[in-house]
Amino acid sequence: MTDDEALAETRDFLSTYFHEDWVDEAADAEEVVERFLATNPKAERLRRLARGIETFTKTYENDRDLEAALFAELHCNYMPSADGSSSRAWLDLLKERFLTEACRLGNSVQV
Repeated sequence: MTDDEALAETRDFLSTYFHEDWVDEAADAEEVVERFLATNPKAERLRRLARGIETFTKTYENDRDLEAALFAELHCNYMPSADGSSSRAWLDLLKERFLTEACRLGNSVQV
């Protein structure tokens, strides 16, 4: 999997789960992530999502540009600044959450 492929999968995830009406379906961004994880994604998918997040965040030096690109490029309708967080901090937490879950799945299932 290339960085571009991982980034495309990350775009698909964010645009699907953080679509324009996500606030009508969840109380907050954490609930959206919990709902996604409840779909039992494979460890490899979680690793690809984490890689896509890392690739994306490395592209932007400041948080203002990162948050603008989160919407413009990844079609994510969640703005972390609305909750008092930086986009980089939120994306880093999301990446670590996916990696932690991937490790958990990888340790509990023989592949």
